[in-house]
Amino acid sequence: MKHRKLNQLTLVVICLGLFTVACSRDPESSSKRYLASGEQYMKDGKYREANIRFRSALQANPRSTDAYYRLAQSDLQLHQWADAYASLQKVLELDPSRPDAHVDLAQLYLAAGQHDKVEEETKIVLDRDPANQAAHQVLGLSFVARRQFDQALAAFKRVISLNPNSAPAYMNLGLVQMAIGNYANAESNFKKATELDSKFINGYINLANFYRLRSQPADAEQTLRAGIEQNPNDTDIYVHLAQLLIAQGRATDTDAMMNQLRARRPKAVDVALLIGDYYAQRKELDAAIAEYRRGLTIEPDNTDLVNHMVDAYLSNRKVSEAGVLNQKTLKSRPKDITARIEQARIWMMGGDQDRAIGELRALVADASDSAEAHYFLGLAYQQNGQPAQAQTEFQEALKSSPDMLMAIRALAQVHLAMGNTEVAQEYAQKNVQLQPTDETGHLLLGQILMRLSKITPAKEQFGIAGLLVPSDPNPHVSLASCYAKEKNFTKADGEFDAALALAPQSSTILGSYVDYLMSRQQQAKAFQRVETFTAANPNDANAHLLLGSLKLARKQYSEARAEVERSLQLNPNSTSGYLLLGKTFQGENNPDTAIQSYEKALQLQPKFPPLQTMLGNLYAAKGDLGKARGLYEAALSSDPNFGLAASSLASLIVRQGGNLDVALGLAQRAKQQLPDLDSVTDTLAWIEYLKGSYSSALPLLKECVNQAPRYPVYRYHLGMAALANGDKREAKSELEAALRLNLSGEDAALAHQTLNKLN
Repeated sequence: MKHRKLNQLTLVVICLGLFTVACSRDPESSSKRYLASGEQYMKDGKYREANIRFRSALQANPRSTDAYYRLAQSDLQLHQWADAYASLQKVLELDPSRPDAHVDLAQLYLAAGQHDKVEEETKIVLDRDPANQAAHQVLGLSFVARRQFDQALAAFKRVISLNPNSAPAYMNLGLVQMAIGNYANAESNFKKATELDSKFINGYINLANFYRLRSQPADAEQTLRAGIEQNPNDTDIYVHLAQLLIAQGRATDTDAMMNQLRARRPKAVDVALLIGDYYAQRKELDAAIAEYRRGLTIEPDNTDLVNHMVDAYLSNRKVSEAGVLNQKTLKSRPKDITARIEQARIWMMGGDQDRAIGELRALVADASDSAEAHYFLGLAYQQNGQPAQAQTEFQEALKSSPDMLMAIRALAQVHLAMGNTEVAQEYAQKNVQLQPTDETGHLLLGQILMRLSKITPAKEQFGIAGLLVPSDPNPHVSLASCYAKEKNFTKADGEFDAALALAPQSSTILGSYVDYLMSRQQQAKAFQRVETFTAANPNDANAHLLLGSLKLARKQYSEARAEVERSLQLNPNSTSGYLLLGKTFQGENNPDTAIQSYEKALQLQPKFPPLQTMLGNLYAAKGDLGKARGLYEAALSSDPNFGLAASSLASLIVRQGGNLDVALGLAQRAKQQLPDLDSVTDTLAWIEYLKGSYSSALPLLKECVNQAPRYPVYRYHLGMAALANGDKREAKSELEAALRLNLSGEDAALAHQTLNKLN
């Protein structure tokens, strides 16, 4: 879990970049010792200590508006939004005319997406002082958030007319112009901002982002290096330069830059945090942990370093180390929100989903305005196979933090998984608007557009992603899929070649390429590529799994099994490995051993409805109906809307001679979820037949026979329903057809018996 320092000039990230409110103030001096001490701590960046001093100042003078106001500023720096809101309200209760408090309150309302409240607060200020620049800035940002660009332009131009030297106003004006496609003026205003204030970090960052989006990486790099020259001790600009260099595959240059920064500021905790995050982003987790640990030698109680170190341990699957470190935090601060979230994550990774969900539910009850608590509760529900509950929690996170990118992306993904593709598109587009230089957002939007068969705009998104991070092979893989859908196989081949050239040792990308080759009936080429890759990368578990799947497709069962078993030796926690091993045993007609493999997969992913249902079907085929029923019910407990489990359970109830009304309800639910699946339709129809609703059963059974005319059970069921409905001719025809198609078991015996009576 990452935590960014958020200062009062960058409270909200909106639309295309970092919109900044210029609110330069010179707070009234105070003779109070605590207030003066707090001011010094604020200057030193020690916001928690400052917060304590301001509270002490209020104890000495409970009616000090300056103390309440400065307390609000420290609360903002500590991300304590509710406390900041309460302090600002107290300021205005004591002094309703104080404009800086109204503006800061408007910024909080802006962050919460309450634009009507933004207008109320800024109107109070502007009615008294039409020339208040800060109020115009906040109002302009509100217009941007609502995509009312004409009003936003007017607001920022008004600030410039009041203060021609306002770098933030030129910056915000440029961002709006970029949003509407006025690139020439946007670039001019970005440059103007940095010319007016060489210390304006956001000016350099947004100008560099502009160049990245315009496919001018050299200009972006030059801009960021100029910003570093003017601001050598600011870490944010190093982050953006590192992202740019990594996107170009220049890891060596990035390492050198980080080493120079560490040497320049060896005792700076924020530098240790930045460098640790850099290594974590590159998945060099041991290096990240070492850097966080170095920072803790400088400031042992730094909560950000501890939290990031716990996160790195979890990403490195070092759950016990994460738990020990996090327990130290909980021991000293048992109500710490971040530490409680991390503890829930530790339980999730340990497989104790229920305990994690219980803790996160308690946490959102204690801190209902914590966006991160709602987000991780949503994540826990999502991993637990509860998409509806996950959706609710992600939406709750956005109520507290409307621009929380993690929650926006999660909502796009959960809606995509639930089949709400157009809603998913809306969230993905918002993600791109809020962070246009993030490659992953463009990839996600492109994938959703592909799902909607909007191939041309999907290719545009993948193209942007490729421009932003030229060293990443994933945009090429996605583009290859687009070209394959268009049957432009020459370009598809070219994109796969480009992807594999960037990542020649990626078995994941090779797997995508193999899927493509198999779809084009180029099995021999696929097999040869995977065999060559596996020989060159003998310790790649995924490669052996891929080769095993191809051998299984060739019905080379013993060879396939050897490859899958080798994969599981390399990665014993592979759910996919045990699933494929089970399929191999099924191919060898060894159902009991197949069940053992599937059971191991279920241990690794205990609430996976498709696997639970498949296992239930295998037990039902063995005649172990009690075990089968338990698995179907467990699948429906994991996901009440999983249609296959509902249909299988309905069929089992019929087989056991159970309550037909219960079976009918399950079958109807399955039909709603899977209206085009003939096996589900057949189950519903047969239950209707057994209940005597022949007129309801007949059209459903005819639908099944039309979809699968050579499946004997459907013909048998249709014959029996036709007979019950009085149509002996159709009944005889269908029953004879069922027997010709090798109907077996009790159904065949009943079909013969019925035909004898008809004859």
